[in-house]
Amino acid sequence: MYLLTRKVKVFLKSREIIDNWLSSALEYMKGKENIRIKVGGKEFVVSRWFYSDIINMFYDKEIQGLITDGDKLIIKTKIRDFPVDDHINKEGFRILYTISKNG
Repeated sequence: MYLLTRKVKVFLKSREIIDNWLSSALEYMKGKENIRIKVGGKEFVVSRWFYSDIINMFYDKEIQGLITDGDKLIIKTKIRDFPVDDHINKEGFRILYTISKNG
C-alpha cells in the first residue's frame, strides 16, 4: 500500500515542475520509453529513466526543479544547475547527482 500511495504523491507533486504533469504521467504509466514533458512552455522528450529520476528526486527534495534556458532543459539542485544532455537523458540523473554531491 505504501508504494501505491508514494507513486500517487510523486505524480501529484510533479505538477509543480512539469506543466503537462498528467499527460506525462499517463505516458509513463503506459510504459512508453520516451515521455513528452513541458517546462516553461517548451516541450522536451525525455527517457523513462530521466522522468522517473526527476519526479522522484523532486518529491524527495533532492532537486529544486526544472527550468529552461533557450532550448535547453536545466535541472536545479542545491549543488549547481545541470544542463540536460544526451547522457543524462538516456541514463537518468540520480547517479550523476550522487557522484557530484559526494565530491
